[in-house]
Amino acid sequence: MLTINLRNFKKLLMNIPNLLDGYNLYVNKEKFKLIKEAFLTLPQGAKSFADLGGVWKVNAAYTFYTLKNHLVNKAYLVDTNFNDIVIEHSKRYNHLNCIKGNFAEIDTIKKLGYVGVVFFFDVLLHQVEPNWD
Repeated sequence: MLTINLRNFKKLLMNIPNLLDGYNLYVNKEKFKLIKEAFLTLPQGAKSFADLGGVWKVNAAYTFYTLKNHLVNKAYLVDTNFNDIVIEHSKRYNHLNCIKGNFAEIDTIKKLGYVGVVFFFDVLLHQVEPNWD
């Protein structure tokens, strides 16, 4: 017998457009609006971005949304783990650099160039002993 809790059912209904676009239930369409606003309001428009920790549960949806919908010259996707879906999809974008590493470590940071926009979606909960000061 299939059991669906109310919270997941609501999430499914809210995210049907995302599912039709090939995204999963964890992708938040409000973040697409935030990305759009950032790229529309920055002076001269942003031409580059870095998505830090953007793979887990969302398969780099925010990175791929941005690459599909905004003109950027350079993009970085930084995470400690890349799954097959992300690796395969990333091959479509020559200007996307996938960096395997922890974005809190200096060696990883050194691999990033200057970017106009940085995505920090849902990463704070993963930080170990963050320095709140």
